Amino acid sequence: MAAGADLRKLADWQFIAKNHVVARHLKSSGIVVDRVADLASTSGQPTYVIGEQRELADMNPQAAVHLLATYRRLPAEQDLDFADYQTIVFPSSASVAELVSSLSQDQLEALRVLKCIAMGPKVAEKCHQVGLNNVVTVEPSYQAVLTVLKEAKKTLTKSAILIVSFGTTYPDTRKKSIGSVEQAFQRTFPDSKVFRAFTSNVVIKRIQKNEQIKIDTPTEALEKIRQVGFEQVYVQSLHLIPGIEYDLVKEVVAKFQPAFQKKLFLARHY
Repeated sequence: MAAGADLRKLADWQFIAKNHVVARHLKSSGIVVDRVADLASTSGQPTYVIGEQRELADMNPQAAVHLLATYRRLPAEQDLDFADYQTIVFPSSASVAELVSSLSQDQLEALRVLKCIAMGPKVAEKCHQVGLNNVVTVEPSYQAVLTVLKEAKKTLTKSAILIVSFGTTYPDTRKKSIGSVEQAFQRTFPDSKVFRAFTSNVVIKRIQKNEQIKIDTPTEALEKIRQVGFEQVYVQSLHLIPGIEYDLVKEVVAKFQPAFQKKLFLARHY
């Protein structure tokens, strides 16, 4: 086009965009695609499938189908705290792969306890492939997603569980100890939302510096829980001995009691 080629030669060609973003960019350049689809089937006419490099590499095209990669997605580290979310919407299989590939192991474990809305059976299949099992499949339309979200809001959990520990800077240990306890609580109390907090500021700072993961203090976690709108909160300390760190948790809980109208409970330490 830039060289002034005769665009009438494109009349007999079929253009298929892998997604709507590609279709919009082509339209802005004066090319209207014949359709947007994952699979390319042709009637023998020259067909060009246009999209992302890795998506096209997974295709097994027919002889008359040519693949044209216009861009390549590069995964970037995501500074996400999934404690802030209750539902994740995946519009495409690519969005599942991209998000999962950019997460740390701790973030991935946190994602697995969330409800995932998959826009179509292929997206749901991709969710299951990467280990996401709490998946709701809907029609690939935003209206279908909104309907599910509205229904979920009606039954939105009103209780939260805050797991408080000293913390650890070792990712594997954190996953096997603290993470395992949190998952056990989530399985045992599926109608409640489980949150995490550490009492060691040193541990929190080192994790943020080395792993770019922000862990809340008990004060930050309870404030977040309050802002989200949970009406009843249970705080479970993992400190083995009720010493200074546990006393800190007691003080924070006492300070937040008025905000939760005395529906904030700290498990007794035996």
